[in-house]
Amino acid sequence: MAQSADDITKSTNIINEAIHHFNEVEKREGNVSPLAPGQIRLEGDTVTDFSSQYGSESSISYVAANLAGQLNIFPKYGDYTQACVLRTFGPWWKNVPSGKKAYQGTPSDFTSEDFLEIRFPHYLYPVRVEIYETYNPGAVVRILACDAAGGSDADQGKITWATLWSQEKPKPTKRRPRIFAPSLRKVNFATNLIRLELNSTCLEYYTELDGIKLVGTLTPPMDEIFKNLPQLCFDDELSEYETASETHKDQKQKLEAINSVLNKEPQDVTETKDSSFIIDQLESKIRNLDLESTEDSSDGHFFTYLPRELLQLILSYLDLKGLCNLALTCRLLRDHCYDPLLYVDLNLQPFWSKICGPHLTSIVSRCSRVQRLNLSWLGAAGHIDQNLFIRFLQDIGELQVLELSCCKFVNSSCLLDIVVTTRFKLTELNLSSCTKIEDFSVFTIHALPHLKRLNLYRTKIDCHSLISFLTQSPELEHLNIGSCVCLRSRANAVLAMIGSHCK
Repeated sequence: MAQSADDITKSTNIINEAIHHFNEVEKREGNVSPLAPGQIRLEGDTVTDFSSQYGSESSISYVAANLAGQLNIFPKYGDYTQACVLRTFGPWWKNVPSGKKAYQGTPSDFTSEDFLEIRFPHYLYPVRVEIYETYNPGAVVRILACDAAGGSDADQGKITWATLWSQEKPKPTKRRPRIFAPSLRKVNFATNLIRLELNSTCLEYYTELDGIKLVGTLTPPMDEIFKNLPQLCFDDELSEYETASETHKDQKQKLEAINSVLNKEPQDVTETKDSSFIIDQLESKIRNLDLESTEDSSDGHFFTYLPRELLQLILSYLDLKGLCNLALTCRLLRDHCYDPLLYVDLNLQPFWSKICGPHLTSIVSRCSRVQRLNLSWLGAAGHIDQNLFIRFLQDIGELQVLELSCCKFVNSSCLLDIVVTTRFKLTELNLSSCTKIEDFSVFTIHALPHLKRLNLYRTKIDCHSLISFLTQSPELEHLNIGSCVCLRSRANAVLAMIGSHCK
């Protein structure tokens, strides 16, 4: 698309301002990213995996592989073909008719939509990750590291991931290049594999990355050794470590604060009348608790007085983590939290770093009513056995939507079993970036008569299999065949078949 003289002048001014900005910073402060004694900086060696890219599989422009190696653009700012560029930007991608419906029960702190995995030439204890953003910065929402000391084996699909940094929502910044290097969670293992997760929905245009560097040490930093002496307790979904002693201290402070309020005399309370009433009621209830009683108090349980339908409605507002946590409180709530009607929509993608085959087996009793199932990105945390996965699908009798984007355990034989198991009810199938599937001939044998959406982005589907599928899919409304290299020479035949056989 041709640019006007004003557009060219505006772009040139932005680039010149960016270069001038970094030159001034270096004159005033020296190196914009200095190294401390004992630290080493490594450039990304190889992009091992990614969810999407703007460029095609056979191109070198706007592809994920450009993230590795030496910097080519920084500190310049603008749209350059040497950059790593994702496939989407802005909210419109979700709002178009082909956009997928959000899953009920998805944790609000999971906003990742794309990922990039980068391998470095040596193992380092991570101190800093530097991401060189050269166009529309602000899409990175999560940084993870592969824990080699935790029994990781990338060749067998068994990888332990630890979150180094995260934020719930992306934060666009000024239109100038930057080195994004947030404060990382300190960990006690060396790594050579870093994963970036990104969300571009709040950006006005594509974000572009020029490179990534890992700063770290060959041995654990001395301060980290001493910090690891107490037992660590942390939530994988949070972005900070805290020691067990710190947790105990915080709990003690909270109890002391509550106790100080409860022990106040009525005349000492200077709050409003409502506040005084609430405190008095709370004090009375706590003092009347019979901690020594061994009698069964289930009859007095508040939730036993609620109709089951109302309780299910209340629980439907919880996300998956909330349901699992609430199920640990008592038998009554466990039975309600395990009700299959709460799992009609089941999105396991936010937990890709934790789930492996046995986890699917443990939740199968709750999945008999699942209609929409998202298993995208699964398989990176541990090997998922194909037979176990198919048995899991067979126990889901009402499945209509199945998403398997970037699932490495999905190969040709697995695809055959998926189609045979789900073909009579399935309306949506997402196989985006399932690069392990070598043979799509199952589409020539078995039809998916009710399928309305099929995502084959970055797969190896051949023209014959796709045309056979299209002739048997009269209900098909949305088809994604972007970056399917085997279709390049027969694209016109595919389009003609779509026009004559599909909606």
